[in-house]
Amino acid sequence: MNYQFQQHFQENLIPYLTMYRIWKETLKNNLFIALSSPWLLALIPTIIISSLLPNLFNKYNFTLEHKEARGKTKLLTFYEDVNKDGVKDQIDVLNYRNINACCYFQEKNSLLKKQFNFYGNLPQQENLNIPIFNDVNNDGVKELFVFTQKADSLFLNAVDFKTSKVVLYGKFVSKIGLDEGAKDFVLRPIVNYDYNNDGINEMYFLLNGGFALVPRKIMAYDFKNDEFISSINTGSQHFVVPIKTESNKLLLISTTKATDNCPPNFPYPYKDNSSWIFGFNDKLEFAFEPISFKGTATRVNGPLVFKNENHFYVVNEEGEKDNNYVFSINNKGEVLKKDKKKGVILKNKILVFSENKQNHFVVEGSVNSNLNYFEYKPDEMTVSQNSLTSSLPNSSLIPFNVDDNKFGFIGENYKTGLASLYLDNFNQELEFDVNLYLKSWNFYAQTKKTEKAQLVKVTDRYFLYTYRLTRAVYYPYRFLLFIGIYLLSVGFVYLPQKIRKHIVLKREKLQKEITALQLQLVNSKLDPHFTFNALNTVSAKVLKGERFEAYDLMTNFSSLMRSAMFFSDKDNWSLKEELNFTESYLTLMKGRFKNRFSFTIVVGEVVNTEKVLIPRLLVQNFAENAVKHAFNGIENEGLLELKVKHTNNAVQISLKDNGIGLEKAKLNTEKDPNKSGKGIGLNKKQIEIYNQLYKTNITIEIIDLFNTNISAGTEIKIVIPN
Repeated sequence: MNYQFQQHFQENLIPYLTMYRIWKETLKNNLFIALSSPWLLALIPTIIISSLLPNLFNKYNFTLEHKEARGKTKLLTFYEDVNKDGVKDQIDVLNYRNINACCYFQEKNSLLKKQFNFYGNLPQQENLNIPIFNDVNNDGVKELFVFTQKADSLFLNAVDFKTSKVVLYGKFVSKIGLDEGAKDFVLRPIVNYDYNNDGINEMYFLLNGGFALVPRKIMAYDFKNDEFISSINTGSQHFVVPIKTESNKLLLISTTKATDNCPPNFPYPYKDNSSWIFGFNDKLEFAFEPISFKGTATRVNGPLVFKNENHFYVVNEEGEKDNNYVFSINNKGEVLKKDKKKGVILKNKILVFSENKQNHFVVEGSVNSNLNYFEYKPDEMTVSQNSLTSSLPNSSLIPFNVDDNKFGFIGENYKTGLASLYLDNFNQELEFDVNLYLKSWNFYAQTKKTEKAQLVKVTDRYFLYTYRLTRAVYYPYRFLLFIGIYLLSVGFVYLPQKIRKHIVLKREKLQKEITALQLQLVNSKLDPHFTFNALNTVSAKVLKGERFEAYDLMTNFSSLMRSAMFFSDKDNWSLKEELNFTESYLTLMKGRFKNRFSFTIVVGEVVNTEKVLIPRLLVQNFAENAVKHAFNGIENEGLLELKVKHTNNAVQISLKDNGIGLEKAKLNTEKDPNKSGKGIGLNKKQIEIYNQLYKTNITIEIIDLFNTNISAGTEIKIVIPN
C-alpha cells in the first residue's frame, strides 16, 4: 500500500512540483532583471534631484520689491479697475501732513499723480475702515468713497475720477461713541442695491463700534436724495451677509458674538450679553424677530446659503464644549432643522471651494485645541474631514482674488507670526520673508497683464510691503528638465552596470585563460612519461632492496599527484603549499637521478608563507626547468638553492643553480626535438594574466651567472608584493 502511494505520488505530484520550482525560479530571475533595469533604477535619483531643484523651477517667484514706512501717514494702497478697462489702477489713501485725509490717483499713461483732499482724517483704525468703489451714476467710471473722522463724528467723502472732482466733502454720517470713552469703530461695505427703484444703487455699509460701543448698525446712502437710511442701533456687533430672496429682494442676515461689553445701563436694545441672528430688509427694517442665544461667549456663525435655506452654527467658547450645534432657518426666520455637534468647536471662518460647478463649504474649527478644517454638507447637516480638508494647511486662511479667473489664500500662522500665499488649490506655497501678522483687511492684489506679474501689498501698523508675484520663466520647460534628469540618471545607472559587466566578462576571460594555463602545467605533471619514469625508479629501489628510499619516493610521488589533481581548479595557493609541492618534486627527481644534483630550501624567519599567495606551480616549474635543462651536461654535481626572504615590502623568491646557463640550455633545447622549451613561456604568460586578474604586480627576473666570462649557472628572482 505504501509503495503504491509513493509510486502514485511520484507519478502525479512530482512533475507539478518540478514545474512549480521552475516557474518560481524563472519568476525570481525575471523580477531581478526588471528591478535591476536602469530605466527603473533611474527613477530614484530623478525623484531626489527633482525635489532639490532651486526656486528657478517653481511655478511662481515671490519677492519683496518695496517697503515703505506708514506710521504717520497711515498710507494704504488700493487697486481697482476704476474705468473698467480690464487694468487695475492704483489709489493711495493717506493723511496728508497729518492735517487732512487725501488720495492720490495716477492714470495709466500719465506721469502725474492727482491729489484729492477730504474733510477730516483717516479713522484711528484705518486698516479696519477701507474705502468703497462704486459707479453710482452709471457713467462707466467708479467713484471713490472715503470715510473720515473728526473728533467723535464720522464723515463721507467722494471723488468722481471722470470729472476729477470731489463730489462729496464731509457729509456727516454718524456720531462715534458715547459722551466719554473710546472712539474706535469698524466700517465695512456690504452691497450696492437700488431699494427705491430710482435707477441708482444705494450703498449699504456696516458700522461697528468697538470699545466705543456706538454705533452698531447698518446704513445705506441714497445718492439721488443725498440722504442716509439706517437700521436701529443695537448693543451687538454685526457680521452681515447679503442674500437675494426668492422674489429677488435684498435680505441682510447679521450674526453676532456675545462679548458682554455693554454696561447694564446701555441705552440700546439687543445687548452683547447674548448672541443674535438679525434679518433686515432693503429698508433696513427687521425682516423677522431677532433670534437670541443666551450665554456670554456664545457665537453664531453663518449663514451658509443653500437652496433658500440659511445654515448657521452656534458655539459656546467658554461654557460646555459639546454645546455646539448647526441649524437652518428660512428667509422668514423660521427654524427648519437643528443638529448638535460634539467634540468640534467651529470657528467663524467659512471658505467656499468650487469644483465641477458644485460648491463645497469648508469651515474652520478645532478639535482638542488643534486647528482643523471640516467640510459642511448642508443637505445632510454633517461636519467631516475628507481629502479636500486634509490638504489644507494648519493655519487660518484668508481668501483673495489672484486675478479675474483664479482664487488664492493667504495663511497666517498664529504661533510664528509668519504667513504664506497658497495658490493653485494649495499646490503652490509662497512664503513671506517678513514677519507679519496678517488679517484679511491688510491684503490687496493686482495683476498687470502686460508684465504677467502681480503686485501683492500687505500692511502692518508701521510698514506697507509690496511683493511681486510672477510666474517662473523656466517653469513651462520643467518637464523637459525632468526628462533630461531622468535620461542622465539612466546613463549614470547604465554606465556602471555596463562597466561592471565588462569587468566581469574580462575577469571570466582571464579566469578561463589562467585555468587553461594551469591545466597545461598540471598535464605536464601528469604526463605518462614522467609517471612511468617515477614508478620505474620506485620499482628499481624495491628490487635493490632499498625499501625505505622506495617508500619515501612513493610518498613524494603520491603527494605530488594529489596536489596536482585536487588543486587543479585553483588559480593560486599559499607559498607554503607551493614550496611543499616543489620539495616533493625535487625529492622525487633527486631519487631518480642519484648523484646528479642536490637542493636546499631556505625560508627567512619573518616570511609567513601561509599568508603569501602565489600562482600555482610557478616556483615548481622553474625548479623543473633547472633539473631538466640546467644540469644536463655538467661534469660536477648540480646544486639548486631555493631561498625565500622579505625585502622592501615584498617577498623575494630566488632559484639559483650552477648549471650550464641559459644560453647553452636554449641551444640544447633547439637541438632536441623532444624538448619543447615552453615552460618558462607558460610561466610568463601565467604571471601576466594573474597580474591583470588580481590587480597585482608579480615580477620575474632571469639572470645568467658568469665566473670569469665562463657560464656559472642561472638565477631566477620572483618578487611578490605584499
